[in-house]
Amino acid sequence: MKKRLEIVAFATEKAAAGLKDFANYRGLGGAVNEIVDEARKKHGGFLQVIISLPVHLRSTGYKSQNHAINGYCKQISVELGMDFAVVKFAMKRMAFNRGYPFMHDKYGDIVISPFDGEPVPESETKISVEQAAMLIDTIKQFAAEHSIRLEEGER
Repeated sequence: MKKRLEIVAFATEKAAAGLKDFANYRGLGGAVNEIVDEARKKHGGFLQVIISLPVHLRSTGYKSQNHAINGYCKQISVELGMDFAVVKFAMKRMAFNRGYPFMHDKYGDIVISPFDGEPVPESETKISVEQAAMLIDTIKQFAAEHSIRLEEGER
């Protein structure tokens, strides 16, 4: 069974009105109205609709995936004498080849860094359990390849 379905559809007035009603109900009216209006003006009324099952967000708190990601990145940053945020960002980018997600803008386009022209990784606040596991595996592999021993739990 597919867990995500992308549909390209023509936004008839009735369909666009239904989409706007749903968006207003969910508090997303302004952004959806912009997209529907732009679709009419610039794209012949076509919209791309993505339907997917809800994802199980990464775990947080003590002994969680979030705790592991931040703890491991902190240990690596100390070992390498680098800034924590730089290490964490680099680990996310390295995790792209494992399937870690790119950040998308409100139109669904991949956000590209204006600094280096590369895709920007998604924030951990929006990733699934599986995507967090990809990031943790990437961090552990990097540490092993650079002879950095990662400790579990509090230091």
